[in-house]
Amino acid sequence: MTLATQIHQRWLILYMNTPIFKKLNNHFDADPNAPDPKISLLGNHVVLSFFLNSFLWDNVSEGETGTLTFLNCLQYRLGKPDSDNYHRYRYYQSDVEYFDFYLVENSTWIEDFPIDKKIHNSSILNEFRSKLKHFVFFFRDNTFECVATGYSFGRVFNDASGRKEQVSNFIISSTSKDIYCRCSNCGKTIAKFTEDSMIPTFEECYKSGAVPVPNFGWLCSQNCANEYEEKYHIKFVRTKEGKVDYYYGEI
Repeated sequence: MTLATQIHQRWLILYMNTPIFKKLNNHFDADPNAPDPKISLLGNHVVLSFFLNSFLWDNVSEGETGTLTFLNCLQYRLGKPDSDNYHRYRYYQSDVEYFDFYLVENSTWIEDFPIDKKIHNSSILNEFRSKLKHFVFFFRDNTFECVATGYSFGRVFNDASGRKEQVSNFIISSTSKDIYCRCSNCGKTIAKFTEDSMIPTFEECYKSGAVPVPNFGWLCSQNCANEYEEKYHIKFVRTKEGKVDYYYGEI
């Protein structure tokens, strides 16, 4: 084995064992002063909410909240380090900026995830082992980490008609700035929002085969529900016949 080959092999070993940080918050940032991160649970998912940075982004209002929904979350934590002690983070790299949200590749989380972790659903490890990813968000006063199959970003904003919440393409509890209700998988228009309803009505959309998912939004068909499930490694509620249906035909 030549010296060049030995050096190359050692470089590969070093590279494969070095965590790689991929920044994910390219279109949003947390408030740098008081992000106030909070955690809530939604089935197999974990939702992280925090105040967005209205100083940096013109399309963000003061007090607007961002949400990150981590799909099929195995475990999570919110704790040390803070921004003053970032150099003590176990994967610290001087060229990785604080105050950002990252996917950590080549992570050794299965061996060294901090002991203050909270196990959300231990069965996820066996069911989704090959699809689990390590995410980390550095806030001013603490650090959030979790292991999940994926994530979805959303925001809570205020407009003339009141408080709205949008999670990715999903609309929760109200309408979005888009006047159309669209399939969260293929983008097909399902209905048009009005001030207090939608056309066709919720019931008409449901009976025509569109699939409403509570706390998420709409899919235009069972095929799109199946595709979305496969694409994002999540599981919807199904009937005994195998259809995605949270209302069991009772609407």
